[in-house]
Amino acid sequence: AKAKFERADRMLFLPGALEMATHQQIAAYHASRFPDGVLVHDLTCGIGGDALSIAQRGPVMAIDLDPVAIAYARWNFGVHGVAGDFVVGDGLSVPDATHIY
Repeated sequence: AKAKFERADRMLFLPGALEMATHQQIAAYHASRFPDGVLVHDLTCGIGGDALSIAQRGPVMAIDLDPVAIAYARWNFGVHGVAGDFVVGDGLSVPDATHIY
């Protein structure tokens, strides 16, 4: 986890989700591809790796089927001092998604 996240010592991780989580620097690049201030939906947020970086440039809706992953993502957002909306559900059924990630 420390190889991917600078605040790993305070974050929560699920083993499989950590393996799939995007490195913090790559996630920052992904986030930079979206205009500031535009809502972005992360349809499979897992523990929130990409969503954390997206939240630093504007609003984000973090969606995942796994309620535990959503709880961990919410915690990890708090560790980083960012806000977001969290949804336990199927990202493919997000209505009116302006920018889908």
